[in-house]
Amino acid sequence: MKRLIALVWLLTIAVGLSGIRHWRQKARTKPAGPANEAVSAPAKVEYKATRRLASNHRLAAADLKRSNARAPKEKKLTNLYLTRAVEKEGGFSRADLRAAPVLETAAGRVPLLLPLPASPPLGQWLNAGSVIDVWRGGQPLLESARVLAVLCGTESSACIVAVEAPRSVMPEWGQGDNTKIQILVRKIEP
Repeated sequence: MKRLIALVWLLTIAVGLSGIRHWRQKARTKPAGPANEAVSAPAKVEYKATRRLASNHRLAAADLKRSNARAPKEKKLTNLYLTRAVEKEGGFSRADLRAAPVLETAAGRVPLLLPLPASPPLGQWLNAGSVIDVWRGGQPLLESARVLAVLCGTESSACIVAVEAPRSVMPEWGQGDNTKIQILVRKIEP
């Protein structure tokens, strides 16, 4: 249990730092316009998506194929996250990947981190855009919660799912035993 709490804490810090880095990088970019369009050349397409992939999708080797023989092998990109959505057969490059997801929510909503059970392997099935219900003690806590990202360490470690939740759920979430939650999968995306 202590390892799971430590993993949640480390992933929360990593996601926060990634969001800050992304925000700073976004603030430094030049506005779009005729003067700036010639400056940035489009990134070379190194990979093609084997299916539709959402922004914040955690890559698996089966999600992509190399379109350039000099591009790193697919296995080296597993557990990286897409910065944008990519259609099936759509191209992307290493510039479209990041080490941690950015958890953006609508106004009045917050990201909520939940541990995923190891069996069944929900961390391998769920991804950004999936929809789940969260139950605790036979009572629904969240219904139709949108998955923002799935955070996993190594193949053998437990995963954590970040869902978008109303801010009003936070006091209720803080009370009770959150190690005994049940997750009902409504939609697996993509």
